[in-house]
Amino acid sequence: MVFGLFRKKVKPPVGLFDEKQKESDSKKSRPDMKKSGSDINELLKIVTQQKKNDLPLAISTLKGVFELDKKEKVLTLKQHLRLYPLLQKNGQKEEAFQEFSRLFTYGFPRQGNKPIVTTNNLPVSPFGHDDSSPDYVDYYEQFETLSVMYGEMTKFFITEKNKNEIVPHFILSQLFNLRWDGWRSKINPNVVANHHDEVMRIMERRTNDDQLVKLLTPILKKSGQLDLIEEIMDIFKKHINVLPTIETQKVFDDLSYLKQ
Repeated sequence: MVFGLFRKKVKPPVGLFDEKQKESDSKKSRPDMKKSGSDINELLKIVTQQKKNDLPLAISTLKGVFELDKKEKVLTLKQHLRLYPLLQKNGQKEEAFQEFSRLFTYGFPRQGNKPIVTTNNLPVSPFGHDDSSPDYVDYYEQFETLSVMYGEMTKFFITEKNKNEIVPHFILSQLFNLRWDGWRSKINPNVVANHHDEVMRIMERRTNDDQLVKLLTPILKKSGQLDLIEEIMDIFKKHINVLPTIETQKVFDDLSYLKQ
């Protein structure tokens, strides 16, 4: 089960869209991966060119790159997230959304093919460990990963004009980003002040009312909820105030009341 990907009562994305999913042309030829060698960066450049004129071919090539990366283990999360927009643009909306599920469930080679863990089942923070130890770093890097994932899901829902999903995914992206920034300040050798004070300065700088208005206004215009900006700001600040705790389900629940 993929925790934090959907609200508890939301069904998987099969049948989520009215438009029938277009099938990619699997018979189209993609570059000979063996002939091209394992230069993944060169293959990614080929995908960039192909997507301008032949989306199915670009999709096929990028999937081939992912197969190569199982051995090479060099592609970043953001590079693995290059596939869903191509699928979405090609009309393969359900398959595009399943890319998020794939990454949440199986991760990607560079990070060891480990599930991307959400706060519903993150282990207790290893307090007392060396802040630079691999276990400690891996724990906190999950927050950066989750910020990126929820940010990309926000883009997906904006393109689909799925207004009910835009704001909760955006707010989760921002909350995880704040959590990540707080940890980065702790290991920053240039930070000589007390870590708690530094985190408070980060929060104050990024979450005062003026900053939240600037942050939320473009998103609320896209979701058609600009008239609810004060209510949504209150919900956002409520979850900011309980950091480092981030309850993904509670974010969805709190925002759902605005639709009643």
